Amino acid sequence: SLKGGAGMFGFSKVEALTHHLENIYDLIRDGKIELTEKILNVSFNTLDLLPNYIEDIPLDKPENQQSYTDLMGKIEQLIENGDSDSDDSSDGATGAVSEEQVVNTEKVNGITYLVQFKPHKTFLNNGNNPLFLLEDLEELGKTYIVARTNSLPELKNLNAHETYVHWDVLLVTEVAEDEIQDTFMFVEDECDLQILKVADEDLLTKDDFDLTLLSSVESDQVFTTLIDELGVNEEVETEEVVRTFKDEPRSVEQTNKESKALKQTSSVVRVSSLKIGELMDLVSELITMQSALGLFQENEKNPVLEPIVENLEKLSVQLRDVAFQMSLVPFESVFFRFERLIRDLAPQLGKKVNFVTAGGDIEIDKIIIDAILEPLMHILRNSLDHGIELPAERKKVGKDEQGELLLNIYRSGSNIHISIKDDGKGIDPEVIRAKAVQKGLISAEARLSKNEILELIFANGFSTATEVTDVSGRGVGMDVVRKNIGNLRGKVKIDSELGNGTEIQIILPLTLSIIDGLMVRIREERYVIPLDSIDRCLKISTNLIEDNLNGVIMVDNEQLPFLDLIAEFGSEQNMSDEAKANIVVVNTINRAVALRVDGIVGQLQAVLKPLGKFYRNQDFFSGATILGDGSVALILDVNKLVEHRRVVQSAEVE
Repeated sequence: SLKGGAGMFGFSKVEALTHHLENIYDLIRDGKIELTEKILNVSFNTLDLLPNYIEDIPLDKPENQQSYTDLMGKIEQLIENGDSDSDDSSDGATGAVSEEQVVNTEKVNGITYLVQFKPHKTFLNNGNNPLFLLEDLEELGKTYIVARTNSLPELKNLNAHETYVHWDVLLVTEVAEDEIQDTFMFVEDECDLQILKVADEDLLTKDDFDLTLLSSVESDQVFTTLIDELGVNEEVETEEVVRTFKDEPRSVEQTNKESKALKQTSSVVRVSSLKIGELMDLVSELITMQSALGLFQENEKNPVLEPIVENLEKLSVQLRDVAFQMSLVPFESVFFRFERLIRDLAPQLGKKVNFVTAGGDIEIDKIIIDAILEPLMHILRNSLDHGIELPAERKKVGKDEQGELLLNIYRSGSNIHISIKDDGKGIDPEVIRAKAVQKGLISAEARLSKNEILELIFANGFSTATEVTDVSGRGVGMDVVRKNIGNLRGKVKIDSELGNGTEIQIILPLTLSIIDGLMVRIREERYVIPLDSIDRCLKISTNLIEDNLNGVIMVDNEQLPFLDLIAEFGSEQNMSDEAKANIVVVNTINRAVALRVDGIVGQLQAVLKPLGKFYRNQDFFSGATILGDGSVALILDVNKLVEHRRVVQSAEVE
């Protein structure tokens, strides 16, 4: 794509450079050489310098001219000799090309292709000129072109803005098929194109080959006629390649039958994120209205209205899911940024690192991904700089010289977990404590647990670095990481073992604007618990609750932490006269917890609304939703609620 675009817009230096680089990857794809560190370094260096050559087209600046010459020399050397400078070149494992392989890498001269190019009627509307594309084909080799004019209308019916002609071209060239295809890359949605390999020889100069065959038959019969004339068994001896734009090889029959469906499935429409946001707002309003209509039907019991309400609810759920999918992207779409960071930074620090990623298929809202990119970059830099040891240090303590850094993304309940784990030297709590005392963050007499000491890393201005570098050491970073994650209603956890590495976990709620929820009642108020976090609902004897020991009750022969939301929300009424208590078991970050409520109302689709500036800093509610009767129900953040209760209980014990 870089090569084709550069050639079309006159960036000849960029076109030549990327064309040569592409030749290396052709050799790799064909198994002639193997991908090596040296090839990757040249590739990344090329990509980094391309913007310079676009800004300085004639390469007037000496530094650009020099870097361009150096790159071309390195690429040409790799094409000719492979990675002959590698340490393992003696056994061929690094991709050094043998004498026999060098001979095989030469392109076969005079391959003949049939290019059938049929512009759509509206081809001219976007400023396209089909004759320019035919001229581009002529630059690839020798051509014999036949114009098909059988679709031309009478002069009085001819529209000068429409295209009626299509072309069949015999092209003899040494370039690869992909390069022929690249000629049409900017008009692929505005024409029908087939590229078929006819023969491994130059038919245009063959004495006994009649070129008039091309114009003597209809366009759809040209390929078969050519094969018959050559006397080749099409199914056995001729390697037939049919490509429709960027699709996999197909037979002629498959291409004709599937071309229409193929265009429908492969077309992509780019939509502004603002429009997607507007769509989500409209879907939210639709669901609110559907909820109101459902409540009306529940009260009226209208038999005619009932199936309409049910169908509307199904459609609104489907519409919601489709709208969500439009705003979600797989996390692997940003992995390349992290991989490039590690690749560039590790040699700079003199370290060897194996960077492993997992969970890239997890889909997250694009807005969230953009918001956490910088925090993740900072954590990865810290892991490389402070965590992974130098090869000599690792070898001294019995570790592999190459460290391992794992980035893992997974879902748990209603949360996304992002784990960054290294097998480095870990964090020494005593060093953290001494630095915190020195900075006045804690007193020398303070008694802190290991986890509390590790949490000091997130304090403003805290750093254990002895010197400031381009990578770290300014004491600005981890506090900002926690703040940015907190703005997304997430949290950051850290765990480390001295000598065995460190793990930092980012836990984010699935911040969808519409969720499936369970409505519960606590006294006269209604609340919503996200359905993703609910394990089960049941009734138990109130005696089990009254006899609970240290906030733990027995539920289905399982001991679970217990949180009485009736008491938590300030109710002073005695519930002991009720024989059964309503329990909702929810999955939190650490484990399942039993919540007590007054009643369970039922399932609903909840449209999340922000609480406003006066309540945005509270921790227990992730938002609110408008119910069908116009009243408001708060949406519980069970993780924050349970964590708060745990902290309070710990303080009471102390």
